[in-house]
Amino acid sequence: MNTSYFVSGNFAKKAVSLWILLCLGGSVCLAQEQKDTTYHKFSIGIKGGVGFSSVFGTGENISRTSPSIDLVQGYLGGLSLQYFAESNFALQVEGYLIRKGWRQKFVGSDDLFTDSIFYETTLNYAEFPITAHAYFGRKNLRLFADAGVYLAYMFSYDDEREVSVQDSVITYRMNRPDVNRLDIGLIGGAGFEVASAAGTFQLGSSLRYGLGSVLDKNLQEIPNILQNFTVAITLGYYVEFGRK
Repeated sequence: MNTSYFVSGNFAKKAVSLWILLCLGGSVCLAQEQKDTTYHKFSIGIKGGVGFSSVFGTGENISRTSPSIDLVQGYLGGLSLQYFAESNFALQVEGYLIRKGWRQKFVGSDDLFTDSIFYETTLNYAEFPITAHAYFGRKNLRLFADAGVYLAYMFSYDDEREVSVQDSVITYRMNRPDVNRLDIGLIGGAGFEVASAAGTFQLGSSLRYGLGSVLDKNLQEIPNILQNFTVAITLGYYVEFGRK
């Protein structure tokens, strides 16, 4: 059994959980500062960026000859709506198109993993996060933290492989009857933003961790829970409206 896979997987899961907890705690703490009950506004914005995705598996069919499970690069983009009930705290509702997936690399003739022998999966989702958004700092330059949940629907997927790769050696293979199109997960993020007369410009990073399984474990010969994991870097632009 590939012990290093389990060690790295468990460590990464703990790191994600800690990150989410820190973001939640930060949002609550930030929300307690600078309260102003007379301050209400809406902001609408656009966001886009790049993501790096992979999956965590329960590992029932992982062996010493199993492939390496690696990150793949994707993208995301969409709209964001914020409602500020206080000057530094908002409820944030967003909608994105986001590309996730993973890449399996196999051992070559030199007994080392190689990028030229691979099986890569691409998952295209419509994703809808609901998060708490809080910031602190100067009037024009400030830090922010987001934390919440997301609901996503996989509307398409694709896979690609090097011609020598057979189904029998692929650890996680996309097969239409096994696909679970719905994904619910946790999301947390942080970054900084610059407010100006022209709008608010935002640079942020986020972690997404799926609580469901990409492949329906009840339809597989060997049950596996396969959870999405994505790190994203985004740029955003917001404008205010409806201020009281």
